[in-house]
Amino acid sequence: MRLTTSWKWIPLNLKMSPHARDICEFLIDLYDRGELDMNMERIDVTIPYHAPCQLKSQGLGMPAVELMSLIPGVTVKESQQPCCGIAGTYGMKKEKYAIAQAVGAPVFDFVKQVNVELAACDTETCRWQIRTATGANVVHPIWLIHKAYGLPEG
Repeated sequence: MRLTTSWKWIPLNLKMSPHARDICEFLIDLYDRGELDMNMERIDVTIPYHAPCQLKSQGLGMPAVELMSLIPGVTVKESQQPCCGIAGTYGMKKEKYAIAQAVGAPVFDFVKQVNVELAACDTETCRWQIRTATGANVVHPIWLIHKAYGLPEG
């Protein structure tokens, strides 16, 4: 089977995209409508958060910051850095590793300054990059929501 780029999918994508939602954006919308269960356990933590490049390019704002901030006791600090350096899989390539580390250094320093034990980021490859460079447990923001609801691990 030969894979080719096809423009025929663009109309379908344009129809579907308004119905696709970021999970944090969806939960904030529930909160705004008064439909999000706010019976959350207190978690006393200051958590560094890095918004991935692709999330920023979607123009959603920072729904993860807003969502995590709803948890009693949680203070979220946003990195305000443009990129962690991984760029998908770019930073995993041997010949690009040093560049990726240099680009991500401000994010790594930020995590180490704010909380080297726990950080949050929406994208798996960014979490790998930050985790490897800092040693922090880097989780998806939903992990913190899961914990605040007292749900079991697994």
